Amino acid sequence: MAKIACQLLQFGDILDEQRQERMHQIARQNAAWIHDHVRPAPNGWIPRRSRPDGAIYAKSPDGGDDPLLEQSGDGLYVVWLYTELTRRGLADYRQEIRRLVDIFMAAGGLFGSMNHDTYDEHENVCYSVAFRVLSRAATLLEDDSIRRFAYDVCLRGLDAFKMTEDRNGVATRGLLFMEKSWDTCYLWENAEAALAYLEAHRQTGDRQYLSDGLTILRAAARHHHGPYGFLTEGVDWNNHVGRQHHFDQAEFGDIQYTEPLLNNLHIVEPTLLAIELEAN
Repeated sequence: MAKIACQLLQFGDILDEQRQERMHQIARQNAAWIHDHVRPAPNGWIPRRSRPDGAIYAKSPDGGDDPLLEQSGDGLYVVWLYTELTRRGLADYRQEIRRLVDIFMAAGGLFGSMNHDTYDEHENVCYSVAFRVLSRAATLLEDDSIRRFAYDVCLRGLDAFKMTEDRNGVATRGLLFMEKSWDTCYLWENAEAALAYLEAHRQTGDRQYLSDGLTILRAAARHHHGPYGFLTEGVDWNNHVGRQHHFDQAEFGDIQYTEPLLNNLHIVEPTLLAIELEAN
């Protein structure tokens, strides 16, 4: 919900006044509902899942207890929404942003799976999103301690997921694997990592961050298929998903199906940002 509301704010920035006003209204209502109804997890963080009335839903999809109830990176999108509304002067959530960021930082980061069918405490995309959210919150709150955490813990944490060589004859060098229990390289998550590095370059001027972002985009570009540039969902370098799901049923390789619109839109955003940055 919060991510969709953030996207409405982004679209509103480039659309006509009437549609912008409507998008702002929906985003404000979304944030207000979350703030007023979603019950916090025991540690005060946003729970991984909530019921329709905002009560905590503590179960996993298979019916067991969710081990990441209070550790999922999903809650970062709520902080992002509060930050974007406050930055635009559409609401003032500074107090709640501070509360949630303090909880996140006191825990050393809450990087549990955003993907709702995995249960790792450390998932690469959560580090990317955490950097992007906390760097924005740091600017809004004028707090360098938040910015240092964003760089030193969140962005640096992506190093643990980097693949530095091609494996099993598959082009994996430059990509990031998802997490320890599910180590396929999913390209929408790599797009988020590229965005994190490119935004870090835009903030600091450090060309190493630019290089890191471009490395990911170049690595992803090795996994397009067919006449229309189909972008694979993921690069399965160790047959975790199963060869029946690979192109030509190869033992190791690209997954042959995806949500092509979703994945291609994800990769477009950092690609456009990279072009903009290199033009400047």
